[in-house]
Amino acid sequence: MRFIIFFIMTSILFPASFDCSKARTNVEHRICSNYRISLLDDTMSFLYNHIIDHTMKNYDLDKGEFIKRQKEWLENSRNLCGTDTCLIQSYISRINEMIFNFIDPKLSVESDVIYMGYCNIRRSFTYDECIDKSNENTFNMKQCISEDGKEVREYIDFLESRIERMLKYAIKEGIYKKKSYERFLKMIEAHKMYQEGRCNLFIQPVPGTLDILEANDCYLEEDYRWLYELKKINKTIEGNLN
Repeated sequence: MRFIIFFIMTSILFPASFDCSKARTNVEHRICSNYRISLLDDTMSFLYNHIIDHTMKNYDLDKGEFIKRQKEWLENSRNLCGTDTCLIQSYISRINEMIFNFIDPKLSVESDVIYMGYCNIRRSFTYDECIDKSNENTFNMKQCISEDGKEVREYIDFLESRIERMLKYAIKEGIYKKKSYERFLKMIEAHKMYQEGRCNLFIQPVPGTLDILEANDCYLEEDYRWLYELKKINKTIEGNLN
C-alpha cells in the first residue's frame, strides 16, 4: 500500500524550489504532486532570495533573524501539514508576512488566487536615493541603474518562467491550445528585439558623456514596460486556471 501511495503522489511532478526527484518527506511529495502548491513554493523561494539578496543588503538589515524566522516556519508550520489545504494556507500566510514586513504592507497574496502582488514594481526607493547621492557622477549613476535593472530583470525572468509553466499545464488540461505557448515565446523574443533596436540607438558612448547612461536607462524603461505586460498575462492565466 505504501508503494502505491508513493507512486500516485510522484507520477506527476511539478517543478518546485528543490529537486522533486529527491523528495523524501510527505510534505515534499505533496509539494511536487500539487500544481498549486508547487507554484507557491516557487514563489516563496523567489521572494526569500530577493529579500536576502536585495532588501537586507539595501537597508542594512540583520538577515540572521529573518533566516531564523524562516526555519521556524518550516519546522512549526509547513512541515507539520498533513493535507494540501494546510500547505496552501501555510504558504500564503508566510508569503503575506514576508511581503508585509519586507516588500510593501499594502500588498498581499490573495487567498483564492496565487497572485504575484509584490511584482507591482516601480523605481525603487534605493534607486532614487542612489541617484540623489551620485552627485551627477556618471559612474555612480550608472551603478544605480545597473542595480535597479538587476532587480527588475530577476522579476522578469521569474515571471516568464512561471507563465511558461502555467501555459504548459493549461495546455495539458485542455484550457489553452499549444499556439498560446508559442505566441508567448514570440512575445518574449519581440520584446528583446524591440528593446535592443530602440536602446542601441543610444550606444555610441564617448568617454566622459552620459550616452551609456541613457542607453542603460532605456533598457530599464523597456523592462518596466514588459514587466507590466507580464503581470497582466500572469493574472489572466491564473484566473483561468482557478
